[in-house]
Amino acid sequence: MKKIIKKLIYLLILLSSSPILAESKSVPCPPKLDAYVAGVEVYRHQNYDKQSKQCIPAQSSLISLKEGKLKEAIKIDGFVVGIEKFYNNQLEEVVKVTSKAGGHTTLLKLLKWDSSQTKLLEIPGGTFTSSLGSIALLNPVSDQLEVKVKNQDSVNQCQVLWEESFVLKDKKFETKGKVELEKSCH
Repeated sequence: MKKIIKKLIYLLILLSSSPILAESKSVPCPPKLDAYVAGVEVYRHQNYDKQSKQCIPAQSSLISLKEGKLKEAIKIDGFVVGIEKFYNNQLEEVVKVTSKAGGHTTLLKLLKWDSSQTKLLEIPGGTFTSSLGSIALLNPVSDQLEVKVKNQDSVNQCQVLWEESFVLKDKKFETKGKVELEKSCH
């Protein structure tokens, strides 16, 4: 009986160290501190690469104010390429996070800096996407904060350039309007 138990234990040890089983196990890759800008920490998500057997940067990041407080962090799609802070009458301190998400896609996320809780809060409707990399903030300090986004679409074999406007109203962004700027058909 003891011999059978020893053989089973030996077999289990042998199987658990097998490369086939080792590759099937998921390797944890915790987010890595990527930058510290304007009092904001940027962490980059990582994925395990089986070929190189190491953690590599993923296409998303986390934004946080407190060191190591990743559970309070806000997810940002793409690679963070810019962080700015500005003051707005309605929201007070605002953090503008710009990221790139493949091709020409630019994302802009506006976050409220809540100094009483020392954390960042998402603003309803405060995430904007442009396929042309064109996102502009107008009147950032006033009550009339406006965001203009340009996008290009294919509609019925035509290329259409649009500009969409969003305005801050009661601490959330609402669509103000959408205008066709240019249209070329083939």
